[in-house]
Amino acid sequence: MDNQLKIDDFDNIRGLKKERTMLELEHALLNTLREKPFSEIKINDIIRRALISKQTFYNFCGSLNGLLDRIVDRRLKRWAVNTIDPQNWTGNCRERLRFTYVTLGKEIKQEKHLWQNVSISELSISRKEVLTNITKIFQEGQKAGQITKDFPAKALAWQLNTIQLALCLDWANDRISSNSLLLRQRQALDIFLGGIEIN
Repeated sequence: MDNQLKIDDFDNIRGLKKERTMLELEHALLNTLREKPFSEIKINDIIRRALISKQTFYNFCGSLNGLLDRIVDRRLKRWAVNTIDPQNWTGNCRERLRFTYVTLGKEIKQEKHLWQNVSISELSISRKEVLTNITKIFQEGQKAGQITKDFPAKALAWQLNTIQLALCLDWANDRISSNSLLLRQRQALDIFLGGIEIN
């Protein structure tokens, strides 16, 4: 009886196969983006590279934009997870936000070819995981008397996140100097916080 597969085993195998197929699709698009811009990529480029059928592609993604959205969503979720404050974090609000956005800058720099093909409107800035982390930092800054309470923490998080993501996309599209992304992020953060910090 122990040697027989159970229904749960089949569900696990099915889930692993779906995850593997999605990763193959992501890798196919990312590798193709290194060769040509998103606007020139066809579904056939992706299915040939991923070794899947057109129907499988449509079942998983629906469209090339759907695939791009999934990749961006996964990257933003990874960024959110990588920037969750450790329990024993002793930094103030400014230091924590700097850490958060320096991490974003590094993520963007690793995959410039991906982010060149994303517009600020496509990012739907209200990504829950990201805004939750930043809102929490602002709330704690307000409780500690570091940040003014004149504005809701969620509104501050949304504003700052929009500015930082726009800077990253400007860098990815070569609208600002390639060496200055982290410097520009720090400057934008300092200016933003200068208007809301309590001295």
